[in-house]
Amino acid sequence: MMPIDYAGQLFLTVDPGLRGCGCAIFKDGVLFRAAYVFNSDKEGRGPTSHSHMATEVHRWVGRQLPPLPDMERLHVFVEFPRVYPHSDQQKGDLNDLLDVAGVASAVAAAFFPAQIKHFYPQEWKGTIKKAVMTERIKKSLNSGEQMKVEKAGSKDHNTYDAAGIGLHVLGRLNRKVYS
Repeated sequence: MMPIDYAGQLFLTVDPGLRGCGCAIFKDGVLFRAAYVFNSDKEGRGPTSHSHMATEVHRWVGRQLPPLPDMERLHVFVEFPRVYPHSDQQKGDLNDLLDVAGVASAVAAAFFPAQIKHFYPQEWKGTIKKAVMTERIKKSLNSGEQMKVEKAGSKDHNTYDAAGIGLHVLGRLNRKVYS
């Protein structure tokens, strides 16, 4: 992807999940805030849970950027799941991806009429292992940006994935595989 000049722009990046989403806000091409946003629905599945998760993301953005920006000026980048047949990286119940896709779609709808773009995981991070990519994302953030990443324990990788999507959009993420 060719890096886009987002100077003067505001964008949200989301790594969706049913119980929580990694979220990052970038202003003028710099990470403004990143966090793991928990779903208020702790047990449900399907459209109601997807809507609850999207509502929590929307509320989080509203708390970071009061008042909410004009949605037509906002860019939203959401990771969208994809089944990779015969991949050794595909794990767990593939039906869980239906909920992730539902959350990704609900988040996009919650920010309409923002400019929405999705990325499949391999589009923005390639086939690099999760731990390696998380370290590359951390190294791609400057010290000021690192301080704007809220820690969430075992969910930190989701927050860093959201930041990584933004870094990818900005052309600041190293995806090269080294032998």
